[in-house]
Amino acid sequence: KVEEQESRDDTTQKKNENKSNSNSHNNICVDELLREAIISTHAFTDPSTPLFHDMDACDLQCLARLLAKPPMPSSIRLANEVLTYVQANSDIFKELNEPQLAAVGAALTRKLTLIQGPPGTGKT
Repeated sequence: KVEEQESRDDTTQKKNENKSNSNSHNNICVDELLREAIISTHAFTDPSTPLFHDMDACDLQCLARLLAKPPMPSSIRLANEVLTYVQANSDIFKELNEPQLAAVGAALTRKLTLIQGPPGTGKT
């Protein structure tokens, strides 16, 4: 009887651990538009899903337009203030060239920005 009880206790403990592990994902907060982009593009590119390369299921151009919009009306003004501050304080911040300033401005005003380039071009 003791062995049966220990076995049941172990099983209960494992079930509780599995529940707590699966529930940990429920606490993750993601912007709804980013969530949609991730799910849609994954389904579009994953051969195991029924939406694989289904052009009607995922409007990538619409997602790109939505992601490129500033998340709040004042974001462009705030980004300009930040960029002005960065440029005015070259003793604190490394001097940025025009493409770098444009990349920082884009990152400050959009929900998702991809900055790419070869090594040594100042992406950091």
